[in-house]
Amino acid sequence: MNEPFEIEGFWWLPNTPEIRIPGVLSFTPGDTLRLKLMGSLNKIEEKIFPPPDFINPDIIHGITVNGESVTLSKCLQKSSSSSIEDAGSQNTSEFIAHFAFFGVYFSSPSDIKFTSVSVRFHNLDSWYNKSCIKTSRPEPGTEVITFIRPKPIDIQINDYLIQIELLESQSLNLNHTLLSAKVYINISNDTKKPLEEYLNFLRLIQNFFTFAITEPTFVIEITGEVTEKIEPKGTNFNPPLIIKIFYAAPGWQSDHPDVFWGSMLLPYSEIEGNLPGLLKMWVEKAEILKPVFDLYFAGIYRSTYPENEFLNLTQAIESYHRRIYGGEYISGNDYLSGLYKTLIAAIPQDISDDFRSSLQNGKLRYAHEYSLRKRIFLLCQHISENLPVKFLNDKTAQSVYAERIAGTRNYLTHYSPELKEKAITGGKELFEVNNQLGLIISFCFLEQLGIPYNKIEALLYKDRRYQKYISKSKDSGK
Repeated sequence: MNEPFEIEGFWWLPNTPEIRIPGVLSFTPGDTLRLKLMGSLNKIEEKIFPPPDFINPDIIHGITVNGESVTLSKCLQKSSSSSIEDAGSQNTSEFIAHFAFFGVYFSSPSDIKFTSVSVRFHNLDSWYNKSCIKTSRPEPGTEVITFIRPKPIDIQINDYLIQIELLESQSLNLNHTLLSAKVYINISNDTKKPLEEYLNFLRLIQNFFTFAITEPTFVIEITGEVTEKIEPKGTNFNPPLIIKIFYAAPGWQSDHPDVFWGSMLLPYSEIEGNLPGLLKMWVEKAEILKPVFDLYFAGIYRSTYPENEFLNLTQAIESYHRRIYGGEYISGNDYLSGLYKTLIAAIPQDISDDFRSSLQNGKLRYAHEYSLRKRIFLLCQHISENLPVKFLNDKTAQSVYAERIAGTRNYLTHYSPELKEKAITGGKELFEVNNQLGLIISFCFLEQLGIPYNKIEALLYKDRRYQKYISKSKDSGK
């Protein structure tokens, strides 16, 4: 998943295994898989220039030059071409695939199910930050290296069993020995589940570790377990138990910096005894906070302009306040049955239908809900009561800050000249504000995980992004 490859082999459709076409499967991390074929997978009438016949097969089978079986799924044909050579006409075609499974033949999408998956995330080895390798000299002239495998961490979340374990990796030759520890996350279920269900659940786990690590993490290795024999039409193949899986991992970055555990927000050493409860709480809160997570982590995983990052953060904070606190000037039922009807009736009859619809279904429909300005102010007020944030030290500062954030959001949404004077447009200032908004939403996430306020203060104070915004108190971390 983290290394590119090109593999030659022969490829065919499950229902026509007699038509096997030579080609090359290539993979670039973060991108879709590409299959280039020297021919066509489907039968073509014998013509000098056969017309392109595009197909989008659910499944393509293959066997590599090394004899390894491959299933490609969710395939889309990109091109088909013909040319005349001395030996006759030559056809080529190209496909992209969403998934590649090495070591198995699946006959249809409904067969792609696993009893468990095992993944490695980038920077998770550093996050674990516990040494399991010991050295000793039992006698002169000898050096003994011992790997002490810790007990796996078991976490039951809904019908999934998560197991976090540390395994050793060895590389030996005559003059060189490399022994390293790698963290794996195994997710199993009592029944077979489609891969995409595992991936949806994994996305929540990925978000948790991205938040904990403070940098985007992503899948660098994934395997699935198949525990029964699979014999598709035209083959007599008994797959191994462990299937290597490749796909375009969300959040993958080409530079993927290594992060030192000491600079992480929630390294394992900080949450060792509470990890099962925190991870379970994170997944449970995702049922309520999914739109907030989607907005926040979209900006984390994708490098973007500071203006887009600002809009993502403000929308995430607005959604968070709405879902956790509600926020209505009057109840929705009272508004819709009373004032809303009065406002609709007061709309002049001579305005256009589009304008009327905009008022009726947009601006007036939700006029009873708190504005972004009020939501920011209330959230800042709550945070300042529990965290000594310098730029939110009193109600005046909180009000000015909320006004500035709302004004900037309005300008970056509409770009009206009259809104510009109330907006933050400078690059350096916008960078600072984005960091401050990141502090606000980080506080909210930590609070939702049930972490005490003094511990939240200690965690955020040591974070390099937020330290300068917090006045350190004496009892933080106790």
